[in-house]
Amino acid sequence: MLAEEEAHRHDAARRDAWWGRAREAAALLRARFGAKRIVVLGDLVRPTPLHFWSELTLVVAGLSDYSYDMYMALRELEREPKIEVRRIEELSPRQAAMLMLEGREIS
Repeated sequence: MLAEEEAHRHDAARRDAWWGRAREAAALLRARFGAKRIVVLGDLVRPTPLHFWSELTLVVAGLSDYSYDMYMALRELEREPKIEVRRIEELSPRQAAMLMLEGREIS
């Protein structure tokens, strides 16, 4: 519980680090796996503080390869946070609506 309170106090710095990780992951997905469009969705774009269960969710369009190799390449980037990749084609209607409302594209 004390660790969680400390995390809330340092939320801005933590968010900056997560955005850096999102940009690293986006660059890797574009260079090695052919991603065309990458959007951040979920905890990082919401105004509430990041917490222990927060994840970095990337929604990706145009992946040429969605495989174990991609998973392992992203895993090498992971320190914190856990990176979750979802293909845009596989979003549920609810997730697609959330993408439109709160998603932030990484250029």
